[in-house]
Amino acid sequence: MVSLCSTRGSPLSKTPHATGFRVVGPPGSLMSGIYPHLSRAPIREAVLDIRVELPASFALEQLAPFTDLLSASFPEVRPIHTISANFAIGDKAPEISSAPPRIVGHIHWTQDKSRAVQGRLDGFTVNHVNSYKDWESLRLQAQELWRLYADVAHPVRVVRIALRYVNRLELLADAPLERSLRTLPKINSALPQHPTNHFMRLVLPFPESRQVVLTQATEDVDLLGNGMHEAGNSVGLLLDLDAFVSRSFDPRSSDMWAEFEQLREIKNLCFFESLTPEALERYR
Repeated sequence: MVSLCSTRGSPLSKTPHATGFRVVGPPGSLMSGIYPHLSRAPIREAVLDIRVELPASFALEQLAPFTDLLSASFPEVRPIHTISANFAIGDKAPEISSAPPRIVGHIHWTQDKSRAVQGRLDGFTVNHVNSYKDWESLRLQAQELWRLYADVAHPVRVVRIALRYVNRLELLADAPLERSLRTLPKINSALPQHPTNHFMRLVLPFPESRQVVLTQATEDVDLLGNGMHEAGNSVGLLLDLDAFVSRSFDPRSSDMWAEFEQLREIKNLCFFESLTPEALERYR
């Protein structure tokens, strides 16, 4: 569960009748096309995150009414901890100092663990885990829950918003990456062309300070990049798309939700333009 998700030109048809994947978008759109809803979308988790600045005097205990408001629909509550450590490197041996864990908020789960809401001193997050239906469902629920959080926490301003989608793709174990991926590392022809493990991270800039962190990783690569893959018929690849913008918003303004629509567009662009038509066909 996520605590808080450069592409080349597409060969997909510019008419909806040729492949059904893409039509031309309006002039000035962030995307070059409009993409369809996939009936079997490979989304493992969808995350909507809002980072805030709270009043200087606001304390964690003052978030308790938010927990009370969620108790019927999100009955399981767990604390969220933060840990800080400092490393001093000089002429002497490195020194490490750390502060004890500090509770900065709580995560509230539905009984079936399919959805969660986080209320923290630095922000608010909604997680749909293995239960994503569509963007409208996520947005409407987030808007309703955000109003509850804002009524309790009284944020001074919003400082950052993000949409993150974690997708799990099935790739043929012995097939070249090009069969499924159109955003991928280029391997020199003198080297083996079928890597057994794969990890790549890109930070892609978009207009008006928007960015997308695009991460690809085979499921059996640990956080240090160490491979643990065993030969098989398929390999699970995680395609993690984290679209965000660091910008000040009025917590009560509709501008923030209009910006989420823009982030959704560039997230869709990065997803659809990163996969081949053959790969997309599996999820229609």
